[in-house]
Amino acid sequence: PILHRTGADLVINWTYEDENWREVVNMYDFRAALAYALDKEEIVDSVYFGFAEVATDYTIPEYDPQKAAELLDGIGMTVGAPIPTAIPAP
Repeated sequence: PILHRTGADLVINWTYEDENWREVVNMYDFRAALAYALDKEEIVDSVYFGFAEVATDYTIPEYDPQKAAELLDGIGMTVGAPIPTAIPAP
């Protein structure tokens, strides 16, 4: 499969030195929530001005922010939970 299509691909840093970060990104439900939370059609329209297409060569969930919120709630990431104010540079 083609792993990178453009210079604008979004990828998760799986090897970042912060153990908490690695623990979170290794959770399937976190990664699935990201997939549901991204409105791919809106990205195509806003970033690429409609001159792109949402990838169809692998399974991509439809935009569903409610499903994303449910998945995040399920792993303890609820609305209003404290978040870091700054992420240190590697």
